[in-house]
This record gives sequence, C-alpha cells and structure tokens, in this order.
Amino acid sequence: MKNAVNDALDLVAALSGKGFKVILKQNASKTEMRNAIREFGKEINDGGVGLFYYSGHGIQVDSINCLVPVDADVQMKSEGAMPECQWRSWHDGVLKQSDQHHHSGCVQK
Repeated sequence: MKNAVNDALDLVAALSGKGFKVILKQNASKTEMRNAIREFGKEINDGGVGLFYYSGHGIQVDSINCLVPVDADVQMKSEGAMPECQWRSWHDGVLKQSDQHHHSGCVQK
C-alpha cells in the first residue's frame, strides 16, 4: 500500500516538525500493531494529547470496525470480528488505562 505509507510519512513529517513525539509503524504485523497501541496508551497516560492515525486496510464486520495487519489471514466473516482485530477493543483498552490514570490523582498536562 504505497499511498498509505506515503500518507503516514507525510503526517509524521508534519507532526515531528511541530515537536510531537510520533510512533511510526509501517506494514505492521498483528503483534507490532498491538505493541504500538500499547505504547501509545502508555504515552497518553503520562498526560498530554494523543492522535491515533491509521493508514491501511480495514474492514467492518457487523458494525465493528477492524484494523487489518499485514499478517492477517481473514478468510471467514467470524475471523474479522476477533477481538485482536477490533479497533474498539484496542480503543477501549487505551481509554480504560487513561481513565484509571486520571482517577489515580494524576493531573494531565
């Protein structure tokens, strides 16, 4: 996906140029995506603003949005809705971590 990588690199250049820390993953596997999302969650738990940008393949199964890593082998509808593929699962995990951090008495920057 040449255009997806180029889009991501353009955004990295723009955000880095403004002083933002960027976590860039290109053609990421499921494990690499999961680890990057965990890293993102830890970073925003320290306070500040977070922007999650994904440029790549995605699918929707029964109204559930799913990110598709390069090593995905989705052949049936039910496989696309597996929790590790679902954006909602990752999103909720990051929010849960952030919410726990916020309520622990820490103040976000």
